[in-house]
Amino acid sequence: ESYLRALIDFCSDLDGKIIVFGSPAQRSIPEGVNHADAWRWAADIFRKCSMYAEQYDVYICIEPLRKGMTNFINTVDEAIKLIEDVNHPNFRLILDVYAMTGADEPIDRQIEKGGRYLMHFHANDDNMGGPGFGSADYRAVVRSLRKIGFKGYVSVEILRREEDPAGAVKISIENLKRFFAEY
Repeated sequence: ESYLRALIDFCSDLDGKIIVFGSPAQRSIPEGVNHADAWRWAADIFRKCSMYAEQYDVYICIEPLRKGMTNFINTVDEAIKLIEDVNHPNFRLILDVYAMTGADEPIDRQIEKGGRYLMHFHANDDNMGGPGFGSADYRAVVRSLRKIGFKGYVSVEILRREEDPAGAVKISIENLKRFFAEY
């Protein structure tokens, strides 16, 4: 809890608004701890920290990640349940294309489900590259974001090493501009 409060302070000091809680290591349930206890602890800490974050107009966004990356919050449904259990307006959702392409549910359905809680969006692809580097259905992504009236930020998150990182970012931005113009 104290670490998350320090991150909230740091975010506020930088005039930031969003903290993404997405790292697999920072939220995996350790061996010997049951899921129900971990859920209660997480909901309690996120609730307390969301109340703290509200003072600074900072939002904590939970990111569902693929199974195999973490054992806690792997689906949009699980993220929504945690958000509803925390029940605070400063605890929201971030979605990530790479994570969603590993789920059983179509990407557009996941975006639409999470829409009312969605505050930030990671654009990448099913191969961990930038948007348009793989086979993720960006037509469905853009249409769903438009359908829910998403007004937040879309940021590029490339998860693999690129020989030319600046070039990969440039192509990613060009692809996003094209996707949003075409769809």
